[in-house]
Amino acid sequence: MSVVMTLGGGGMLGTAWQAGLLHGIQESGVSLAAVDAVIGTSAGSIVGALLRTGVHLGPELVERLQASAASLAASQAPAGGTHPGRDPVAVLLNAMAAVDTTDPHMSARRLGEEALLAATIPENTYCAAFEALVGREWPVGFCCASTEVATGRVRALNASTGVPLFVAVAASAAIPMVFPSVRVRGMPYFDGGVIDSLNLDLATGHDAVIAVSCFSLTGDDEGQQLQIGLDAARAALHRIRTSVPIVELIEPDAAFATLSRGGAAAMDIGLMSEAHSAGQRWGRECAPRVHAVLAR
Repeated sequence: MSVVMTLGGGGMLGTAWQAGLLHGIQESGVSLAAVDAVIGTSAGSIVGALLRTGVHLGPELVERLQASAASLAASQAPAGGTHPGRDPVAVLLNAMAAVDTTDPHMSARRLGEEALLAATIPENTYCAAFEALVGREWPVGFCCASTEVATGRVRALNASTGVPLFVAVAASAAIPMVFPSVRVRGMPYFDGGVIDSLNLDLATGHDAVIAVSCFSLTGDDEGQQLQIGLDAARAALHRIRTSVPIVELIEPDAAFATLSRGGAAAMDIGLMSEAHSAGQRWGRECAPRVHAVLAR
């Protein structure tokens, strides 16, 4: 039986939470080596790449991720303060709100074109922040979702794209107009979670899906910040459930939902340790569900 795991977008807090979640699952005795493929979107691409390259996902990882995020934030801020209007969450929310659900690809293409004109840090400076992945080879069975500016469509980037792993992951996580677009084969790409926070449509063709979302896809919408991306993720969840026999959805528990404030605190570096701890605790709770899928 072929099993794929999808890891979704969720900012720096979502990165820490998903790392903690997978760590909690593993320390409960469930080996994720039995997962045949991993698909990451934005924050999920970072965690998926670290998982598949064998990086330990324990608490010490958070310090490294925090340092990289802090360095990236510092490189964006001129002397005397940050760029006005550049709060990453606010920019992402505005970008997602601008997506026309009747023609999301056209909206994404226009957004990408606008992002190319935005004043951001240099592309190489941004990509260097993914130092935890620099020098690591593409792992087998891993791809990450990123949005192609030319078409506005999400593409699955993998080893065949011909760029280093860290560059592809950087492309998957590049919030438009906050971070620079990243070139893959000479073409610019940006965050793969702007239209769909989870991109479950990329998981077709497998017998079972373990889907990890940093936001609730089945509960109350109250307090949720990234509505457009969640609506698309919910629609994709419905589609995948009609085509794949086994779909196990892991959503945040109340602890992380409260900590992240429905996505409003997604880029709060100071909360990453708490997010990892919350994920670790929830991972222990979810481990039997993951084991049940992998043991079939």
